[in-house]
Amino acid sequence: GKASFTTTWDATASEPGLYYVETTLRDPAGILRARRMDGFRIGQASLDVASLSVTPNSLASDTQAIDIGIRVRNTGAVDVNDARLVRQVFRSDGQRVFESTTEMASLGPVETVHFSDSVDLNDRREPAYRVMAYLAYDSLTTAPVRSEEHTSELQSH
Repeated sequence: GKASFTTTWDATASEPGLYYVETTLRDPAGILRARRMDGFRIGQASLDVASLSVTPNSLASDTQAIDIGIRVRNTGAVDVNDARLVRQVFRSDGQRVFESTTEMASLGPVETVHFSDSVDLNDRREPAYRVMAYLAYDSLTTAPVRSEEHTSELQSH
């Protein structure tokens, strides 16, 4: 039949990280009848977009691309693995004109990494644009970080 087992212990003295607990079931003669191992994490995983920069601030008639710089920081106590950084560019009417996703293998506590993109405008002369970035990891999605709206010199003509 089925059985359940629960236990607790004080983990305050344990370092942040991944841990495993092994449970074995033995009969009165000491013969192993079942074994199970489960993993768990002590410590909080936390990533954030520490900075977002976009250049140029305004589009001149000869602007061919916009450059996006993003700094991602691990503010948690444990390594974060398999995170995704998503960058998007939107026109002033809300239509998305660019999206890029970068897979991040691992980022340790207090580590920071910088990403750069150059978005070719393909002769699109938008009156205004906005850049947005967010992170997805551990079944979580961070709140998006948005740039200010960048306008074109063409908008005033």
